[in-house]
Amino acid sequence: MSSLREVRALQQSLSTKEGQTFLRSALSVHRDIMAKTSKRSVERGEEEKMVKKKKTGSSKEIEEKKKGKKGKETKENGLKTSKVKAGKVTKRPKKTSAASKSDDKIGGESDERPSKKKGKSLVATKKSKLFVQHQKAEEKRNLQEAKRQSAREAMRRRETERVEAAGPENRVGLYDIEGESTPSVSEDDDDDSDEDWSDEDDDDDEEYEEEYEDDVDPEFQPCTSAENVDEDGDGEVPPEVPQDAPPVRRRKAAPVEADSDDDPDPPKPGQDYYRPDKFGWCRSLEDVSVQPFKGATPHGPTFQKLPEPMDYFLMFMSITIISSIAKWTNKAMKTAGQHVQTSVEEIKAWIGIHLVMGLVRIPYYQDYWSKHLGYRNNLIASTMSRHRFDTLSSFLHGNDPDVEPLPRPDQTDKPAVEKKDLQKQLGPVMPVWEEVILNSQKNFNLGHNVTIDEAMVKYRGFRATTRKFFMPLKPIRSGFKLYALADSITGYTANFITHPFNGGKPSTMKDIAMTVMRPFLFRFHHLFTDKLYTSVNLANDLLANETYLTGTVKSNSSGLPEDFKAASPKIKRLGKCDRGTFYTRQHSQLTCAYWKDSRSVEILSSAHQGYRNKKDDHVIRKVKDDGMREREEKEIKAPKQAIDYIKSMAGVDRADQLRSYYTCARKAKLWWRQIFYYLIDVCMVNAWICYKMHNPPKRGKAAATDDSGAVDDISKNLTHSEFVMKVAEQLIRGHTDRTGGFEPPQANPLPLPQHAAPDCRWVNLQRKHARQCSWCRSNDWRNISGNIPTTRYGCKICNQNLCQTCFLDYHGLR
Repeated sequence: MSSLREVRALQQSLSTKEGQTFLRSALSVHRDIMAKTSKRSVERGEEEKMVKKKKTGSSKEIEEKKKGKKGKETKENGLKTSKVKAGKVTKRPKKTSAASKSDDKIGGESDERPSKKKGKSLVATKKSKLFVQHQKAEEKRNLQEAKRQSAREAMRRRETERVEAAGPENRVGLYDIEGESTPSVSEDDDDDSDEDWSDEDDDDDEEYEEEYEDDVDPEFQPCTSAENVDEDGDGEVPPEVPQDAPPVRRRKAAPVEADSDDDPDPPKPGQDYYRPDKFGWCRSLEDVSVQPFKGATPHGPTFQKLPEPMDYFLMFMSITIISSIAKWTNKAMKTAGQHVQTSVEEIKAWIGIHLVMGLVRIPYYQDYWSKHLGYRNNLIASTMSRHRFDTLSSFLHGNDPDVEPLPRPDQTDKPAVEKKDLQKQLGPVMPVWEEVILNSQKNFNLGHNVTIDEAMVKYRGFRATTRKFFMPLKPIRSGFKLYALADSITGYTANFITHPFNGGKPSTMKDIAMTVMRPFLFRFHHLFTDKLYTSVNLANDLLANETYLTGTVKSNSSGLPEDFKAASPKIKRLGKCDRGTFYTRQHSQLTCAYWKDSRSVEILSSAHQGYRNKKDDHVIRKVKDDGMREREEKEIKAPKQAIDYIKSMAGVDRADQLRSYYTCARKAKLWWRQIFYYLIDVCMVNAWICYKMHNPPKRGKAAATDDSGAVDDISKNLTHSEFVMKVAEQLIRGHTDRTGGFEPPQANPLPLPQHAAPDCRWVNLQRKHARQCSWCRSNDWRNISGNIPTTRYGCKICNQNLCQTCFLDYHGLR
């Protein structure tokens, strides 16, 4: 039989005029098929019954003849025999089941026990038992179906009376059509197969009708099509749902009415007093005093507007730290026997190449130096050879090699450090880490609202001294977890730490939040956190340090109101109330609000009132009311805590979003290299935010023009990608490897010197191998690798291989 869900699905498809026409034809065909099926089953049962009777009768006569002959033989031999009277054998009675007794009565009048010898008579008797059982089960099913049919007819009569009483305008359903309908009953037939239904028991019919009324909604009635036929004879008709049926629209339960403390009013004299719970939370509200912000102003960069994009980047990744990286790299190269040393300009070019790689992503970094024009990047290939790039990447150091932790004697891939020491955790890159954090805090004034959240750095290796986390449900499944503090409006990252350890045991989230927030305490900042950090203890500690807190909190966190626990009846009823319902409790400076949005959320705050401004405090949500096909925007009332949390919680997420656009991170064997890439990305994002605040977007005729009317190039703002490319080009500008190699043909060849031949041009000589530059060889000019540069370009008239700059010198232009 159909379930209630399938009944409602069929209701949607059969409510149209075409569905009603199909229903009339299907019902008539179904009645004919069911009548033929029941008649055929009855005839088959009578035939089998006659055959079984004939077989059992013949087997009985044979048994009587054998036993009579055996009695005569025993009498002649003088043995003790049983008495034979009128062909009836008297024997010791045997315990038999009710089924076997009934079988004996049907098979014949004899009460004798079948012979122990397994012959044809025993087989025939077993077959007759199975037939009788099958016949009884079929009669029982027919009886149940008759009772169900009577219940359907009673239901149809009641529905017809209800629809006629409601009037023609409310007559909607399957009973509007003419003719009979056979609605299915939502119940399990298998559970009723063992019950003993009787024709004389009228109480069972009444109970069955009451069950049917409780299980099936009278407004939704199914239809059985012509294809839904009981082919197995078990009384079950498989349901059929049209393939093109519309989706099931479940009726929403009526919302529960909110409690009296929903959307509380501002405090007033003479208001009702409610006793606080054991934690001090009370339903009676008081005004919360909030101090003004005491941080540095104005909000934004602390330095003046800079002329070049590279200058913004060097405000965070300073020349001082780049010089230290070059010095430490030279020390490592000298220890390894490398004679060619690096410089500050080359380290800047190495960083600029990584920025270009972040803009133009290629899976294999070797393809940037490919001879194929589709892969090759001329800016990268003309700046540094791939061999030199690999050499610098191998020996690059972010700390002095002499003070780095030494490897263990037994495990050369794991440094001998303790995880509780942050200095030793980030040993290979600790000076760069501290320099970037110091510059980030010095060069920007944070606003009133700040955010603390996690920032993941992707890493899949197993050689790190910093703790690695594996979270399979996150976008970055494996890597280092950093706790960052960012400005809520701009996403500027001001502070960050790795996951700390105290004596080998992880720190609490309250200690982590206090550590990240420590440089910005006593300024009355407003900190926003999620439920991973928020707690009553953290709010009290921050309040003692003149810092406010607002954030979602776990319902099982300690110190929260007793009636706000997840298992309390009040919160269970809140889940069934309308969206926008919220309750508030207050404990001195702290307020706790439980708000019903799409889900119920609990928000703890030390900077908000317990009530809302009923004119302005609301959020816009797309809501689908009953009877509507599409969602429409609607104002939902919300506490001020929830509105500010939605606006100000995404500071770190905004920083991660900007960092992910053009990240320079690439695969590396050294674990700390991923941390170094993260620091470069943070410097680039912070530089971009400062540049954008110094160069706000100009609209209309706000662009500056000179006396001739031309637009000033300085006033033209750069996009994010253009800013990154400008920084990369300016970092690379001071360094050229002069290695020559493959170079693509140029559309505009170099100008011809005045004293040179008319046909002298710097062109591709189309030679198989690159040759040394003639001018560099004559002047003994060598590149960083110590070799004379090679090139395939030169002057075809002079038949000399020349670099691009050497072409001008060779022909006397310079």
